[in-house]
Amino acid sequence: MNTYIIENEGKKDYKFMGEVLAEVRTYPDTSADRFYSGSNTSYQELTLYKTSKNNYIGVKDDCSMYIGDKTQRTTAILKNKNDIIDFFGQSFLAHQLYHEAEIDNTEEV
Repeated sequence: MNTYIIENEGKKDYKFMGEVLAEVRTYPDTSADRFYSGSNTSYQELTLYKTSKNNYIGVKDDCSMYIGDKTQRTTAILKNKNDIIDFFGQSFLAHQLYHEAEIDNTEEV
C-alpha cells in the first residue's frame, strides 16, 4: 500500500493509505480509437482508490489542453459499490472503470 494525497480545490485534501483499483482516461487524439474524447482540446480521467480503512475515493478530472485552463476535479469518499456507481455514472468511460475494478454494474431483470 502507498500513501496518497488527493488535492481538493476549496476543501480539505484527502490523505490515505491504499491502492489504485482502476484508472481510465479518454484521449484528445483521434488515433485513440474508441477512447477518443470527442475533442482535440480536452479529455477526462477517472480514478478509483481503495483505502486501508475499506473506503473508496473517487476522482473525476476534466482536463483542458488550453494554456491557462485548470483541470476541473470532482472527488468523493465512497462507502460501497452503489456509491461508486452513483458517483461515476453510466458513461462509456465509467463502464471501462467498472470493468478494470471488477465491479459488477449489471441489473438483474
